[in-house]
Amino acid sequence: MKMQTKILFLAGAMLALFSCSKKSSNSTTSVAAELTGTWKISQFYVDLNNNGVMDATEKITDTSFANEIMKVNADGTYSVTYYSLVTNGTWSLLYNNTYIKSTDTATKYYNIVTITNNAMELKDTTGVASGANILWFFYVKQ
Repeated sequence: MKMQTKILFLAGAMLALFSCSKKSSNSTTSVAAELTGTWKISQFYVDLNNNGVMDATEKITDTSFANEIMKVNADGTYSVTYYSLVTNGTWSLLYNNTYIKSTDTATKYYNIVTITNNAMELKDTTGVASGANILWFFYVKQ
Protein backbone atom coordinates (compact mmCIF):
# COMPACT_ATOMS: atom_id res chain seq x y z
CA MET A 1 0.00 0.00 0.00
CA LYS A 2 2.85 2.39 0.84
CA MET A 3 4.46 1.72 -2.54
CA GLN A 4 1.20 2.49 -4.38
CA THR A 5 0.83 5.73 -2.42
CA LYS A 6 4.39 6.76 -3.33
CA ILE A 7 3.80 5.96 -6.99
CA LEU A 8 0.56 7.94 -7.04
CA PHE A 9 2.26 10.87 -5.27
CA LEU A 10 5.17 10.85 -7.74
CA ALA A 11 2.80 10.62 -10.72
CA GLY A 12 0.78 13.55 -9.37
CA ALA A 13 3.91 15.58 -8.72
CA MET A 14 5.21 14.91 -12.24
CA LEU A 15 1.86 15.90 -13.74
CA ALA A 16 1.81 19.12 -11.72
CA LEU A 17 5.41 19.91 -12.65
CA PHE A 18 4.92 19.43 -16.36
CA SER A 19 1.53 21.14 -16.41
CA CYS A 20 2.84 24.40 -14.94
CA SER A 21 3.88 27.06 -17.38
CA LYS A 22 4.98 30.69 -17.22
CA LYS A 23 3.64 31.24 -20.69
CA SER A 24 0.45 33.16 -21.24
CA SER A 25 -1.07 30.09 -22.88
CA ASN A 26 -0.06 26.56 -23.75
CA SER A 27 -2.39 25.88 -26.65
CA THR A 28 -0.62 25.49 -29.98
CA THR A 29 -2.79 28.10 -31.67
CA SER A 30 -2.21 30.72 -28.97
CA VAL A 31 1.55 30.23 -28.68
CA ALA A 32 1.95 30.14 -32.47
CA ALA A 33 -0.18 33.28 -32.81
CA GLU A 34 1.87 35.08 -30.17
CA LEU A 35 5.11 33.93 -31.78
CA THR A 36 4.11 35.11 -35.25
CA GLY A 37 5.29 38.63 -36.07
CA THR A 38 8.40 40.79 -36.10
CA TRP A 39 10.63 40.76 -33.02
CA LYS A 40 13.61 42.89 -32.04
CA ILE A 41 16.12 41.66 -29.50
CA SER A 42 16.22 43.88 -26.42
CA GLN A 43 18.56 42.02 -24.04
CA PHE A 44 21.02 39.17 -24.27
CA TYR A 45 22.70 37.15 -21.51
CA VAL A 46 25.45 34.51 -21.60
CA ASP A 47 25.90 32.12 -18.66
CA LEU A 48 29.64 32.76 -18.40
CA ASN A 49 30.09 31.03 -15.04
CA ASN A 50 27.99 28.01 -16.10
CA ASN A 51 25.79 28.06 -13.00
CA GLY A 52 22.53 27.82 -14.98
CA VAL A 53 21.36 31.18 -13.60
CA MET A 54 21.07 34.46 -15.45
CA ASP A 55 23.27 36.73 -13.34
CA ALA A 56 23.19 40.53 -13.71
CA THR A 57 26.90 40.54 -14.52
CA GLU A 58 26.29 38.26 -17.52
CA LYS A 59 24.20 40.77 -19.46
CA ILE A 60 25.87 41.59 -22.75
CA THR A 61 26.15 45.35 -22.93
CA ASP A 62 27.50 45.46 -26.49
CA THR A 63 24.58 47.08 -28.30
CA SER A 64 25.41 45.59 -31.71
CA PHE A 65 23.04 42.70 -30.93
CA ALA A 66 20.19 45.23 -30.79
CA ASN A 67 20.28 45.33 -34.58
CA GLU A 68 18.88 41.79 -34.80
CA ILE A 69 15.35 41.60 -36.19
CA MET A 70 13.51 38.27 -36.35
CA LYS A 71 10.42 37.83 -38.51
CA VAL A 72 8.39 34.74 -37.61
CA ASN A 73 5.78 33.70 -40.18
CA ALA A 74 2.62 31.68 -39.53
CA ASP A 75 3.63 29.20 -42.26
CA GLY A 76 6.52 27.86 -40.14
CA THR A 77 9.28 29.93 -41.74
CA TYR A 78 11.36 32.74 -40.28
CA SER A 79 14.12 35.16 -41.17
CA VAL A 80 16.68 36.84 -38.95
CA THR A 81 18.32 40.03 -40.13
CA TYR A 82 21.51 41.16 -38.44
CA TYR A 83 22.83 44.26 -40.17
CA SER A 84 22.93 43.09 -43.81
CA LEU A 85 23.19 39.36 -43.02
CA VAL A 86 19.89 37.49 -43.47
CA THR A 87 19.34 33.92 -42.29
CA ASN A 88 16.20 32.02 -43.30
CA GLY A 89 14.87 28.87 -41.72
CA THR A 90 11.90 26.93 -40.44
CA TRP A 91 10.37 26.65 -36.98
CA SER A 92 7.95 24.40 -35.14
CA LEU A 93 6.62 24.09 -31.60
CA LEU A 94 7.56 21.04 -29.52
CA TYR A 95 7.05 19.58 -26.04
CA ASN A 96 3.60 20.97 -25.23
CA ASN A 97 4.55 24.28 -26.88
CA THR A 98 7.39 24.96 -24.48
CA TYR A 99 10.18 24.74 -27.08
CA ILE A 100 10.81 26.15 -30.52
CA LYS A 101 12.73 23.95 -32.94
CA SER A 102 14.65 26.21 -35.28
CA THR A 103 16.35 24.90 -38.39
CA ASP A 104 18.56 26.90 -40.74
CA THR A 105 22.19 25.84 -41.18
CA ALA A 106 21.87 23.91 -37.89
CA THR A 107 19.03 22.73 -35.67
CA LYS A 108 18.54 24.50 -32.35
CA TYR A 109 16.01 24.19 -29.58
CA TYR A 110 14.89 27.26 -27.65
CA ASN A 111 12.96 26.96 -24.41
CA ILE A 112 10.10 29.48 -24.37
CA VAL A 113 10.49 30.89 -20.86
CA THR A 114 7.77 33.51 -21.36
CA ILE A 115 5.77 34.77 -24.30
CA THR A 116 3.03 37.37 -24.54
CA ASN A 117 1.60 39.46 -27.35
CA ASN A 118 4.52 41.89 -27.08
CA ALA A 119 7.44 40.23 -25.23
CA MET A 120 9.33 36.95 -25.33
CA GLU A 121 12.18 35.32 -23.39
CA LEU A 122 14.00 32.38 -24.97
CA LYS A 123 16.65 30.16 -23.39
CA ASP A 124 19.12 28.32 -25.61
CA THR A 125 20.81 25.26 -24.11
CA THR A 126 21.60 23.63 -27.46
CA GLY A 127 25.35 23.12 -27.01
CA VAL A 128 25.58 22.87 -23.21
CA ALA A 129 26.35 19.14 -23.24
CA SER A 130 29.43 19.85 -25.36
CA GLY A 131 30.62 22.80 -23.27
CA ALA A 132 28.72 25.76 -24.72
CA ASN A 133 27.15 28.36 -22.44
CA ILE A 134 23.42 28.82 -21.84
CA LEU A 135 22.09 31.88 -23.69
CA TRP A 136 19.03 33.98 -22.85
CA PHE A 137 17.37 36.21 -25.44
CA PHE A 138 14.75 38.86 -24.69
CA TYR A 139 12.64 40.17 -27.57
CA VAL A 140 10.02 42.86 -27.95
CA LYS A 141 7.41 42.70 -30.69
CA GLN A 142 7.58 45.46 -33.28
